[in-house]
Amino acid sequence: MILLVSCLVPAASAPAVSAAEACPSAEKVVIGGMTVMMDGNHQEGRSGKWLSEPFTVTITDADGRPVSGAAVRFWLENGADGDLSVSTVTTAADGRAETRLRLGEGTQDFSVGVHIQHPELGSGIVEFRAKSYDLTRLVLFILGGLGLFLYGLSTLSKSLQKVAGPKLRSVLKLLTSNRFMGLTVGAFVTAAIQSSSATTVMVVGFVNAGLLRLQQAIGVIIGANIGTTITGQLIAFKIDKYSLPIIAVGFAVIMLSKRPRTRRWGEAIFAFGLLFLGLSIIKDTLSPLGGSAMVRDFFIRFSEQPILGVFAGMLVTMIVQSSSATVGLTMALAATGLIDLRGAICLVLGENIGTTITAQLASIGTNRGARRAAWAHTMFNATGVAIMLTVMYTTDFYVNVARSTSGDVMRQIANSHTLFNVLNAALFIGFVGPLARLVRGLVPGPEEGVRGEPQYLERHLLDTPFIAIEQAKKEIVRMAGIAEQAVGDASRAFFKGDASYLKSVPVLEEGLDHLQREITHYLVELARRSLTTVQSEQLPVLLHTVNDIERIGDHAENILELAERRKYEKVRMPADAMLSLEAMCDHVLEMSGHAMRALDGDDREEARMALKIEDKINRMHVEMRQDYAMRLGSGKADARSGLIFFDLVMNYEKMGDHYTNIAQAVLGELQWDKGVKAA
Repeated sequence: MILLVSCLVPAASAPAVSAAEACPSAEKVVIGGMTVMMDGNHQEGRSGKWLSEPFTVTITDADGRPVSGAAVRFWLENGADGDLSVSTVTTAADGRAETRLRLGEGTQDFSVGVHIQHPELGSGIVEFRAKSYDLTRLVLFILGGLGLFLYGLSTLSKSLQKVAGPKLRSVLKLLTSNRFMGLTVGAFVTAAIQSSSATTVMVVGFVNAGLLRLQQAIGVIIGANIGTTITGQLIAFKIDKYSLPIIAVGFAVIMLSKRPRTRRWGEAIFAFGLLFLGLSIIKDTLSPLGGSAMVRDFFIRFSEQPILGVFAGMLVTMIVQSSSATVGLTMALAATGLIDLRGAICLVLGENIGTTITAQLASIGTNRGARRAAWAHTMFNATGVAIMLTVMYTTDFYVNVARSTSGDVMRQIANSHTLFNVLNAALFIGFVGPLARLVRGLVPGPEEGVRGEPQYLERHLLDTPFIAIEQAKKEIVRMAGIAEQAVGDASRAFFKGDASYLKSVPVLEEGLDHLQREITHYLVELARRSLTTVQSEQLPVLLHTVNDIERIGDHAENILELAERRKYEKVRMPADAMLSLEAMCDHVLEMSGHAMRALDGDDREEARMALKIEDKINRMHVEMRQDYAMRLGSGKADARSGLIFFDLVMNYEKMGDHYTNIAQAVLGELQWDKGVKAA
């Protein structure tokens, strides 16, 4: 779309009399004893405007002398709403006769017949042709089709992620033990959710949360590049002719199904149809441009200068944030004859670089590991494109290989896309280590951020239960530290309006969720071993403690949402109310410290101190709610601030409850009955 606009906008912005057109060339026709030179044929211009050049005939005799007195009649043979400035004229001493054409509305072809008659030299008919373009309609329809395509692709990806996302995320984390497995998983996940951007963003998030190492992430990213080519292969099947039936089926499934999972499949089918409906609109809109010399000449440059095509493809992909959309648009251009295979390959190479912008944007505000993963994506794709550009400038071998795979240009483009990414993956899969070292040089510094993978849960210790329980407690304490960081970051986002914490809290919460699963699984495995009575009684309490800590993380996310709400709705809260909230937050964080130290060292005194603070939090909860209710009643505060205030107080109070459970567990020596008595 950007490419077309850059070609057509000069026509839209030019004065009416100099609308964009292809340069007309003179043509010679012999009629009887006359030679007729035709100037101004095959012009192109904006609908409703006059062509800038007239249609001119210059008549000469056999000796090349101008013929005067010849009767010339012009008439419009084809083209609705067109108009001629002159219909009948007699050639003057220079042998010339001309008329101007005002183009009708819409995109259409025009033909103007010219009858030439001379009493001595004979008579005959010649024809001029012209083409009009409705630029507004072209731009709007292409934008509309592209919008449908992008919306369909986005909805399809989201629906598939809802259906299979959680499982795929687990697969992504579990099955990346080596680079080859990572490549396979990356390709599979991307093909399943129809979005390489979603996969790379997930990978960046996992690295940021410490769930993947950098070299594992690089393997997945390489695989994602292969998986994303499935979209182009689907487009090459030309399913767009069935787009409306597909939409109808999807809509029926959505309307008739009562099960959420089935409805999501219906949404995916509906979105699949929208995607191809958008592509069909783009192809139909581009079709008239296939005969435009102006547009064809513009795109020929991409074949002659591959670097221009790569740059254009990169720019478009960066703007629309979808490599699949760029590939689809390129295939539509090729299907309508506007661009040849060589130029299309250059555009597709460019989108391989442009698509890396998504991972770069996702890495903003993350730790070094995540930024390195994003840069690995960029370096991998850019290096592969640079190598292929060298090939494109020196030989036609790659273009000929792509051409030999099919007789259909759309399939040739899809195959070239797949072939490039497979070759690039095969080349770089053996250099994951050097690539990792390169990006560490680009983003220097030690590793940082939360490690989402367990550090103390050694499986070989499960057969020694008393040691395994201690290791589990260490992991739970570490998990509690992550939860405390999440609470602190979310609170700072609320009180200070610091946007840098908007990304850290979700990452911390993701790490907490992962640790909850891993610790729970470890304790369940431990329960199957031979345990003493005391050890058997401790396991349920530890499981409950893990859940308490995870819930604290959920409350931290709730506080972050309140911070975002307060910022975007520009809610103002009384200064003294903010001070009370900050004091309550300080008590919660203080209580967190006592609870962690109590759990870490089985320190009953620290547990009692935590419970004392919980009493303060409960009193503050009641007093603060009553005080703010009075403010609302007296008009000193508005309802929006009240809702945020009450929600925030409630979240802090609930955190206090969860820390109380942890303190009681320590006082009860991790046994239910003793813990209840200790309360």
